[in-house]
Amino acid sequence: GSLLELGSVSRLSEQLGTWAKAHGEAEGAYEFRLPGVVYVVVCKHALGTELLAHRPFKLRRAAQLRETVPFEGLFFAEGDEWRLDKRVVGPAFSHKHLEEYLHPIRRIAERLVE
Repeated sequence: GSLLELGSVSRLSEQLGTWAKAHGEAEGAYEFRLPGVVYVVVCKHALGTELLAHRPFKLRRAAQLRETVPFEGLFFAEGDEWRLDKRVVGPAFSHKHLEEYLHPIRRIAERLVE
């Protein structure tokens, strides 16, 4: 995907979903470019799990992403900080727990959109 296909930033979520259906189903991932940055989007749980198993030793977020995010926290941690955070909160993000969160979060999101 590219910025030209995106059209408007307000359509980002919709366009990411469209690209996932069109390009991500076969391989489980796709990439898109915005000025100066290439993003990789993982669409399949199995591939995401495999990739996350390599963090933080063989897989890290791009330095550009860390520079563009103006805050720190669990979702942006790397290296030793990430290892510690993963131990503390990892169980809450297990597949079982995420399934339990899905319906309440969906209801909240639907209310916010209304």
